[in-house]
Amino acid sequence: MNQMTRFVIASSVLCIGLASSGCLGTDDPVETRYFSGDVYDGVTGQQILRYNIAVEHFGRRETGTVDARGGFHLPAIPAYSDFSVYIDAQGYRPFVSHQGQWLDVIHADRSYHYEAYLFATSLTVQDVPVTITLNDSGLLPRGSLRLRPTGLSQVYNEASEQPAGIPTQVWENDLDLLAETVWLDFTDGTPTGPPAGVIPGNRLVYGVPYQLAVLNVPGYQYSQTTATPFVAGVDGRQAIVLSRLAPDALAVAYNSTQDGNPRADGSLIIVLNQPVELDPLSDKADIDEYIDEAFSITAPDSNTNFVVNQLKPDMASNIQERGTTMTISGQQITFAWNKMAGLLSMDTGDPITSVRWGALNQIRLRRAGGNASDVVTLASLLGGQNAITVTVTP
Repeated sequence: MNQMTRFVIASSVLCIGLASSGCLGTDDPVETRYFSGDVYDGVTGQQILRYNIAVEHFGRRETGTVDARGGFHLPAIPAYSDFSVYIDAQGYRPFVSHQGQWLDVIHADRSYHYEAYLFATSLTVQDVPVTITLNDSGLLPRGSLRLRPTGLSQVYNEASEQPAGIPTQVWENDLDLLAETVWLDFTDGTPTGPPAGVIPGNRLVYGVPYQLAVLNVPGYQYSQTTATPFVAGVDGRQAIVLSRLAPDALAVAYNSTQDGNPRADGSLIIVLNQPVELDPLSDKADIDEYIDEAFSITAPDSNTNFVVNQLKPDMASNIQERGTTMTISGQQITFAWNKMAGLLSMDTGDPITSVRWGALNQIRLRRAGGNASDVVTLASLLGGQNAITVTVTP
């Protein structure tokens, strides 16, 4: 089989594979469509006679013509080509309609009649006052407000508002959906401007529905659903209430006794999954005293000399006689013991084999910046364990 024969066979197979959409490269014409129609004022319904129209496809922009009666005619558009229609008329909002391609089915020319509706720039939107508050605090937040267009202007979003000579053959202005997304910063619950305290009406498109979202307010959220959007020029003052996000529950991420290694100083370190603070209703001095009272050591008289390591007795409610301290830093809770300060008697010949940290149910915690509903005890985070024993290095 020579090369020419192989080429003919391959070409035939290619044509068979493309039978549903035509075989390019043959003498059959590719389906081409011609669009003509009229342009109307969307409010008055009157035909607009003076405008410029163009079409863009395959990276080319071609100008259409407007005849004596005001109707338009676009250059031929071939199959397999997405295209965009542009209409500009003085005193009206810019118009762009993006259209999808079609397959080459009939290998011939086709003609279509379409309408387009333009809306005057005189349809303006007034500035919209905005206040943003928190559902669980009297503090006024700072953050960002976003308005994103979600659909066509409600001025003409139904077929009855844009009648077509041929049903459904109306080009819609995609610039409504592609309108500018508006970003505003706010402080003390209102936009910083200019102008301050409002959503500027000159940045909105009349009748277009926008989704409101409030961002960059730590711990809070607000996102308006598209089922109840803000409609520019229709809806007035916006009073937005932010709901607190459900925080992750506090949990113990690390306990220094988990690794099984003795600690020479008897210290205990507990790390939580997020920064914590003491319940503001708790008294730190009381907690320190609870911990000191509950602290104990295990120290047998190994040399049988009747002298032992013994903790000082608890004598005062405002002094930690046994040398214990508890500190919180971010996610970490540290229990430390000063042996020299806490022992009443000492026998260097007797080892202290372990220490026991108790009263963990007295330590009431919440996530940093949390509220009353977040408060839990350290014992509950440890599965109900009210005390932890730490093995001490011999």
